[in-house]
Amino acid sequence: MAEQVPFVLSYDKTYPPCDVRGHQFAMARSKAHEHLHKLSPMLDDTLVHLALMPYRAWATPEEVKAAVPGVDRLLIKATERASHRATDEAKHREHSRGKKQPTLKNTVMVLPDQFIVFLGRTLSGHHHDYLRLKQALPPAVAWCTASNMRVD
Repeated sequence: MAEQVPFVLSYDKTYPPCDVRGHQFAMARSKAHEHLHKLSPMLDDTLVHLALMPYRAWATPEEVKAAVPGVDRLLIKATERASHRATDEAKHREHSRGKKQPTLKNTVMVLPDQFIVFLGRTLSGHHHDYLRLKQALPPAVAWCTASNMRVD
């Protein structure tokens, strides 16, 4: 089982095609696909059990304090990654932000030691970073009055 951990982690990090995964780990493409669908839920369940999965939503400031006890600094960043161009023109316009390559964005909250504690919803790249932050943490609520938050 220990040799299968790098297999599933490499997929979660780089998303290579099944042909590449099979070649890297000396297995057929169909076996690589089969193993990935068997091992990914196991990895997710393990990360949840070990409390290492990032939160996807917070309803109250108390949940934030419970998620990061004793932490006085929290870094907030919007990450952006390339996505495939939609073949449907309406969907392409929805996800395009005027650049050649459409992108997807997530709001991420990280501890100074780079441990991810929050991963916001995935939206198209044409949404502004600050708007996404206000959607994740509405400004009407005092989310982290006792913490030092740095927003990039």
